[in-house]
Amino acid sequence: MKGFLRKKTRNEPGREARTGSGTKPDGGRAEHRVFLEQFSGLSRNTIRPVMEHVMELIRKMGFDSGISERKEMTLPDGSFRNAEIRLTIVPPGCEADAADPEHCPAVVFSVPFSENVIRVQVSRKLPGGGWRPETVGELRPAAVTEEEVSGHILKVLELAAEKA
Repeated sequence: MKGFLRKKTRNEPGREARTGSGTKPDGGRAEHRVFLEQFSGLSRNTIRPVMEHVMELIRKMGFDSGISERKEMTLPDGSFRNAEIRLTIVPPGCEADAADPEHCPAVVFSVPFSENVIRVQVSRKLPGGGWRPETVGELRPAAVTEEEVSGHILKVLELAAEKA
């Protein structure tokens, strides 16, 4: 899976680049930093372990997969990248560049810039082929459980199995 963890340079749903007045006053930014630390802990202790377990299972089905993570950042042009953790599932027949959500199914848990909510996106199969990320919900940290993460991954895995 050469190139799986390549960095994206274009805007796409779930990886939006925003400019302008998206920043909060200092108090809001401090609160957001605390939220990002909370998300980092959830990624490390809840989301990633579930994703890793699923990866083991789907490899037995003949699928490849990968996990990528990104911290929130401000780009040199002033735009922003969301903090996220992503599981991409690569069923047989998907393009080798699985980091592109248009090629293979994925589930993404992200924190939109300056927002204190965890957004969940899952890939939807497009009629002409390919995949498109779609927001399916927003969670508070207390709602991010192993069962919640597994449920979203299963939705994407079912779609991936249909395409295989």
